[in-house]
Amino acid sequence: MNGEVERQNRDVLKRLKISQVEKKNWKDDLLEYLIMYNSTPHSTTGKTPSELFFRRQFRDKIPTAADMECKIFDSDVRDRDKEKKEKGREYTDRKRKAADSNLEIGEKVYVKNLIKDNKLTPNFNPDSHTVTDVSGGDVRVRNDATGKEYRRNVVHLKKAETGEWSVINKNSESAPLPDQDQNED
Repeated sequence: MNGEVERQNRDVLKRLKISQVEKKNWKDDLLEYLIMYNSTPHSTTGKTPSELFFRRQFRDKIPTAADMECKIFDSDVRDRDKEKKEKGREYTDRKRKAADSNLEIGEKVYVKNLIKDNKLTPNFNPDSHTVTDVSGGDVRVRNDATGKEYRRNVVHLKKAETGEWSVINKNSESAPLPDQDQNED
């Protein structure tokens, strides 16, 4: 919604600048712009903003066929809007390779670290969590070590693979880092 407002503000400012350069009355130019904007059909709904708001067609300078029926069928507008939005959602999901969550209650997962102390902080917390409830993208998990429960979006969770973290943690505690000298005292 903020993007729409910013876009509208940008257009209004552009009209005011043009009015200033042409040394015209800015109030008249702004009124003319608003009339033009409110009488131009929207690409998604196929109706003008003034038609949708006032539920009638305004007489303006845009040519129209006199025999055209100007009744607004709210369900037609809503259906067309829904169809366009669905098409856009499908396109975006395909581009982003979105997939439905397949987490189930009782599965082990890792929770994403939202606060990173430094660049070496792992992306996911190595403590395993158990899924206690799944509701769409909203997932409730319980920390296996502390018993605390959290609610997270599915994008912040990663399925636990066969003890991957426990092996890494055991090795990292006892083994020296690769650039350390083992003979150092």
